This record gives sequence, C-alpha cells and structure tokens, in this order.
Amino acid sequence: MHHFPIKYRFFSLLVCSLLSFSACSPVAKEDISAQDNKAYISITLQLPFSSSATRGNASTVANAQDGDTYAGNQFDRKVSSIRVVFYNTHNTVEQVFDALDNDVVGGSLNQSPITLRAKEIEKKQYYVLVLANATNALKQATSLGQHKNKLEEVAQITLNDLVSPAGILMTATKLVPTKDQNFRFSPSEAEAASASLKVDLERSVAKVFLTPKSGGSIVAPNAANAQAQMVNFSLDVLNNRIFWLRKPALSLTGAGTATTAAPTQPETEATPWSMRYATDPNMSLLSGADLLQFSSLAPQRHKVSQGGWEDDQGLFAPENTMNAEAQYATQTTHAVICLRYVPKQLPELASAADRTWANYKGAILSLAQLKAKIQAATTAANDDALQMPAGFKIDAAKIKAAYPNLSATTPSFDKFNLKFYHNGENFYLHPLRHFSDQLQPMLNAYGRYGLVRNHLYHLKVTRVEGPGSPQPQQPEDKPNDQFKNQLSIQLLVQPWEVKQQNKLILQ
Repeated sequence: MHHFPIKYRFFSLLVCSLLSFSACSPVAKEDISAQDNKAYISITLQLPFSSSATRGNASTVANAQDGDTYAGNQFDRKVSSIRVVFYNTHNTVEQVFDALDNDVVGGSLNQSPITLRAKEIEKKQYYVLVLANATNALKQATSLGQHKNKLEEVAQITLNDLVSPAGILMTATKLVPTKDQNFRFSPSEAEAASASLKVDLERSVAKVFLTPKSGGSIVAPNAANAQAQMVNFSLDVLNNRIFWLRKPALSLTGAGTATTAAPTQPETEATPWSMRYATDPNMSLLSGADLLQFSSLAPQRHKVSQGGWEDDQGLFAPENTMNAEAQYATQTTHAVICLRYVPKQLPELASAADRTWANYKGAILSLAQLKAKIQAATTAANDDALQMPAGFKIDAAKIKAAYPNLSATTPSFDKFNLKFYHNGENFYLHPLRHFSDQLQPMLNAYGRYGLVRNHLYHLKVTRVEGPGSPQPQQPEDKPNDQFKNQLSIQLLVQPWEVKQQNKLILQ
C-alpha cells in the first residue's frame, strides 16, 4: 500500500473542492447559454401614434397646430397582427414570427409602444423588419428563406391592399440591426426597456382631408349670391405601384426662389420631416400604356367623402411621388372636388330647391329655359331666330333624341356642345402639392407635387372663380403648373405623428 505525502493529499483535496464548486455555481447572466448560443430577444414597437395624451397631441385634425402630433381615429390606430422578420448577414430570412394579442406584454396590440414577449433565438447578427397588418403578398415576400431583394421589389397594389378591415399596413422605417445588449439570459430581462430592440413604424399611405364639409359656403364672386357650396370630394389618379418600405429621396436643405429651385441633398436621419420626399417606382415621366400604373376612374369616382375635419371623412391614398420633369397631371394624385355652383346670370337659382343649369357655347340657361329652347328649335328657322349660338338647332335635335325626358333628375352630361349641370354640381380637379411655395416656389421644380406616406394633407377651399365640369374629368397630359385652377386652396402638410412640424401653406 502506497502512502502519499500529507502535502499531496491536501492539494488533491483542494483541487476536488474547487472542481465541485465550479460545477455547482450558477452561470453568470452575461454568459448567455454558452452551450447552445441561444438567448432571448424582445422587440418594442413605436407606432405612429401615442396611447396616452401628451402636450403634442391634437384631439382633431381641425385643431392641430404647429408642433402637434395627431393620433387619428380608432381605425387609423388599429393593429390586428404584427410580423417580425429576422434577416441574417446573407440577407435572407432566418427567423420570422407573427404576433397577436397574447404575444404582447400586457396582452393587447391596442397600445403604443408595443413590447412583444421575448423569443428564444440563436445569438448572432440580425437585421430586423417589423410589419403591422401585413398583406398576403408582403408575408410571402418575407417568408422563411426569402432574400431581402424580394422585399425591395416593386409591389403591384391597390388601395384596398394597403387599407383593409384588418387596419392600415404599417412598416418599419428601416431594418434595425441587433446589438449584444438586445440578447438576454431570461425573457424578463429581454423585455426590459434597456434591452428591448426599438423599431419605429409608419403607415404605408397618406391621408387627405378637405373642408368645408358638405353644405359649407365658399366665396365665389362670379356665382349667384357670390357663393358656392361644398358637396363632396374624392381622389383620383391613385398609384398602383409602390415600394413596401419608404425609399428616401433627395431632401431640401433650404428654400428656393421663383427662378431657382431649392437646394437638395441625400436624406439623413437628421433631415427635418418638412424637408423630406420619397422615391417612387413611377418617378420618371410616363406615357401610353405605362400610365395604366395609375388608377383613374373618371368620369366615375373612387370613395367619396362629405368633407370636413372629422377623422372618418379623411381619404387614404398610396404614396405617389415623381421627378421634377414628371410632374404631369396624368401621374399626379388629384382631389376631385364637387361644389354646387350657379353662375350669377341665374340669380333666381341661388336658393332654389333644384339648381340645375346648362351652358351651350357660353349661353347660360336654367333647366326651364333649356327645355323651352329645345322645343322651339323644332320649328325655328335658324339659330338667330332662337337667339342661340351657331349650331344649336342641329344640336337641339340630338339632345332631344338622347334625352327625351330632360328633367331635374337627369344626370349631368357633357355632349352635343352642351354642359348640363344636375342640381348645379360642378367638378374641379386639384393636383395635390407636397412642398409649399415658401420652400419650392419655382414652377415645375422638384417635389412641388406628390403624396408621401404617413403624412396628412389638410385642404381648405377658400374661393372659386368660375364653373367647373359637369362630370369628373380625366386629367390632361401636361405639367401641373400649366393649368389654370379655378379654386384657391390652402394646404397644410404634416407628418402623421412627428413633433415640431412647421405649417406649410400652399397657395
């Protein structure tokens, strides 16, 4: 039997004790799951609204002032589902999960910010995309294994794809890289404010308001009683091609002059929202079949609003921007504004129950006068005998054949050189501006026209100079700044939920 020296036996005992201590000691929290390299990560989403009142919150569109934020109505804030996409360093989707109410800290998607319950995931570098109310096409583009270029492809959409009963599609403003601090040992640590990955969302559409509301009066110096009345409005020339995520365009760095365009530079995170624009798939000047990328229904109409500042009277529209040389009416989103307008030559119709009137080559007639002239044309020798412009006798026969029972219920039409205004309804096209005359006063300069996502456009009709068209018209193929507009409109453009935004009044 061998006997070890006491010193050796003591050393062996010490080593065994240290090994036992090491095996039983808990792993330090910063040594996250060293064996399988897994950790917990949580995402906090800042939606483009706030669930609690702050100094900057405006309660309505009407009372929004400089520096305010605006949350919108319940539908504007609706979030039915969240999709979180993890791109790896090879730009492919490595992890993706869809979150509902029970996946949220607090148990509800109806809040802002939203913190998602932590998920266990391999600790590595990711670039995180978050979507709210994602479309099926966008889900397909962000499914497992898809390359990021699928996300960056041009998307063919309709407004109903972006605004559905599930809510408005909202996307991250950018892909956010993960950092070591985002990975934690336990779910509770990952969900803490100091660790959760922060992602900002923005709505994929703009929203347009117009006032006065239906029945409101507008100054009209050439109308009966010097007033016109608001009936309703809609939008036309809606973009059917977008990028899923906003692509920054050149931003303004200052104001231009009447003869010099405003200076520009690439957008940065420090660029004020009032100076930003966006890149669109249809930025270049289009013609022919390419113009089918826009949805124009004239003489029919897209959804109609009664006007006013009430939230549910705002109309949504896809982003639609263009290069300076492409600011043509045929590819610019318009407000289609319907006013009740009666020319001052017919004062008796100013407050009549029915205000139908007609214009034949400059001859202004009430409905009763028009019917009498058409009847007289059947026996009159010529136009002079009718005291009407040349051609009326011939055209009267065509009108009578097409509309044998012409009355106050006959819809408006523009045929046979006759403009027939049912109940005095006149339509006006107004191309929507983005940068104001204070920023970009030079005609046809970059960014004067267009719609940028996650912005509110507040239009106020202040004056109308003359009659419009009996029906909504297709826009003419010429630059917006070459049109003579019958309407005077003030326009306030604001980001949907960004503080310290200056008013932009477009005359």
